[in-house]
Amino acid sequence: MAFNSSSSLSSNDKRWVIEIRNFFEEEIDDDGIDMPVCIFNVPKTLKAIKPEAYTPQLIALGPYHHWREDVYEMERYKLVCAKRVQAQYKNFQFQHLVNKIMKTEYHVRACYHKYLEMDGETLAWMMALDGLFLLEFLQAYAYKNASALTSSARMNHLVDSAGKKLACDSILKDILMLENQLPVFLLRKILRVQHSSSDLADNLLPHMFIGVCRELSPIKFDENYLPSKVLERVHLLDILYHLLVHMPDLQQPQVEDDQIKEDEGEPDLSIGNDMETLPKDWKLLSKLNIGVMGKLKDAISSMAIKLVAKLPVKIISKAPMLSAIAPALEQFLPSSKNESKPPSVEEIMVPSVSELCEAGVEFCPTEGDLTSIIFDGKARKFHLPVVHIDSHTEVVMRNLVAYEALALSGPLVFARYTELMNGIIDTPEDVKLLRENKILVNHLKSDKEVADLWNGMSKTIRLTEVPHIDQAIADANAYYNNTPRVKFCRLMKKYVYRSWRMLIVLVTVLLLVLMALQSFCSVYNCHRVLNLNGQTNVLH
Repeated sequence: MAFNSSSSLSSNDKRWVIEIRNFFEEEIDDDGIDMPVCIFNVPKTLKAIKPEAYTPQLIALGPYHHWREDVYEMERYKLVCAKRVQAQYKNFQFQHLVNKIMKTEYHVRACYHKYLEMDGETLAWMMALDGLFLLEFLQAYAYKNASALTSSARMNHLVDSAGKKLACDSILKDILMLENQLPVFLLRKILRVQHSSSDLADNLLPHMFIGVCRELSPIKFDENYLPSKVLERVHLLDILYHLLVHMPDLQQPQVEDDQIKEDEGEPDLSIGNDMETLPKDWKLLSKLNIGVMGKLKDAISSMAIKLVAKLPVKIISKAPMLSAIAPALEQFLPSSKNESKPPSVEEIMVPSVSELCEAGVEFCPTEGDLTSIIFDGKARKFHLPVVHIDSHTEVVMRNLVAYEALALSGPLVFARYTELMNGIIDTPEDVKLLRENKILVNHLKSDKEVADLWNGMSKTIRLTEVPHIDQAIADANAYYNNTPRVKFCRLMKKYVYRSWRMLIVLVTVLLLVLMALQSFCSVYNCHRVLNLNGQTNVLH
């Protein structure tokens, strides 16, 4: 066993040396060396929330998931597809395509963020099979009226009639995943070899990409996108992103710490750090169950403590005095099982759809893209692009957010849009209001599923600011905060809640006085004096 292991290690070392030597000896275009990495592994922080949204479930394209057993079964369908193409085009030879791809091996490797542990010939065969399959699948979308049904009709040779629609939906999700992308230049080369014509391939490929993006995009985009620009993009997910987000003039502004505080404007209820001995005093008082202290505890349990228990959770958590007397509160009052849980996802500070509607705001759909997001305070209108929610939407949006954070250095426009929608949608009622205002088109079973979808979107990898979206958020907050109802709540928080601070101090002083009184009575027998006074009053 040791001999086999050392032999395998030696073989890998030799292959590595051969690859490095060939890299320096072969002539490589400068474009291949300068080609940016565009196909990444999704970070664990994003994938941990919902791994199935980033991991292919039916078909693997490219090297990242090629050897997974649960998707390897589709390899035979890829072979069937390759044989069909070879039979359809008489001048097409699969080996000739593999040889062409082998000449661009380093271009292909340069696209992937992860080191590919396979030789050049294996990589070329893999890319040829995967590329042919993807192009065969996308060919139905080259026509404007094509849909998933026409694409599934082309898959009759792959699955039976009962499963072709389901298989098509699964493939549509898989081909948009970041880890499942194939470089555009590779697909362009395969199509040129297949059709023996560069012009035909360059005209057909953009229409295929635009067609499938039309099928999968949750937001309407400008379909007059130049074919030449499509071919300049690096892969299918990159094409969809730039169809939805095309704001090259935006620059990433610096995020200030005071701009991301969620509790801005809340009263500071801290009293100090000099009350560390209060828990011990409470422990001592809780043991005094006779005389005056027994009656005191009954009074406190029925009045003061119950009032303190009604304070908001944020105030209790930020008041050291209340946290110090927590043991006594637990003794006097029954524990509550319905404790409020912290939100699983951090949200931006913006009122929900229901709150804005109650404040008189009207939500208006736009036919534009993400640049059409505007809040008009004078007209009390919130303009948002129409978004279609179906079974593909969550996978598409999550991978767009991941790609944007990993590949782009500018502002995270799409991520900021998802944060905005996450902020204004809290409940199914919010979804219902957006649906009634024709901003949201729901193809799922219920409004709750849509609300869960938006609320499940995670925060982005890094903080970002997008001027026009942030301006809309700021305008919405400014309008909502100036409504009479919100002003009244803020006055209550500022003046009424802060009065509890003084009340807590007074209660503490009272308890200390009563402790002194208890000590005094234990020495001088105050209860006898009280009894005598009581008898005297009776006699009179």
